[in-house]
Amino acid sequence: MGPPPALRATRAAVAAALGRLAHEEATALPLLAPAACRSLIAASADLAFRRAKPVVGEGARAVRQDFEICLAIPEGHCLWHLASAFERLVAAALAGMATPPLADFRVNDIVMQRYPPGARGITPHRDHLRYGGLVAIVQLSGDGRFCVCDNRAGSGARAIHAGPGDAVLMRAPGFAGRRDRPFHCLDDITTERYSFGMRWERERAGETRAPDRARPPPLPENSQQRTRCDLGGHRRPNNCRSNIDSSSTRHSSAVSGPARPPIRDAFTV
Repeated sequence: MGPPPALRATRAAVAAALGRLAHEEATALPLLAPAACRSLIAASADLAFRRAKPVVGEGARAVRQDFEICLAIPEGHCLWHLASAFERLVAAALAGMATPPLADFRVNDIVMQRYPPGARGITPHRDHLRYGGLVAIVQLSGDGRFCVCDNRAGSGARAIHAGPGDAVLMRAPGFAGRRDRPFHCLDDITTERYSFGMRWERERAGETRAPDRARPPPLPENSQQRTRCDLGGHRRPNNCRSNIDSSSTRHSSAVSGPARPPIRDAFTV
């Protein structure tokens, strides 16, 4: 599949959003035009969605989930192209900041989630420690209330206002020297919602590009350049990992090599 339409956000807008994250747990900015959202949803129709595990964890640490998820996004899919374009845009934004909050950023973990009308969403949780720097969640369709909060009980919930085409950015360990992981949740879904997540799994950071391949040049300001996904021979399909479902395990494949142990709890360590 070919790359999606160009990103709407400029590197200046991304730099401003990254600057806000130094003081806020999450922020939102426009990223995709409506036509791009429709194209990505259509391209996702044949993905292998499955029901997420209803409950992850136990007792006070339990997280409840009500959505469908796809981790098996094939190499060459336009969602990988979008991830590559976003990665380059963030790199360009960081390069233009006087005090960049990240020395580097890669996208090597992507996931698509589908919430039917009336879905309960997901209760307060934190992303796993293996994710670093920056988390981006792009809303492609639908509605819902995305909040950051103080704890698993949802105390002090603060809505991050976003709609279709917007990306919610959250800081992760390593952003501006911080180590915190914001609690966040999603509810109040009344129309079908597609959400696309992009993350940097630090233990696999070296797999994002071949070591002998130069980093692509920064995008010029207001660039509408379309970018193909640069797999570099080392990026592998996201078929057995979950940032939100601890029932997933990591299997061996011709690309990924030996199996890795299952993750006990995708939210906490």
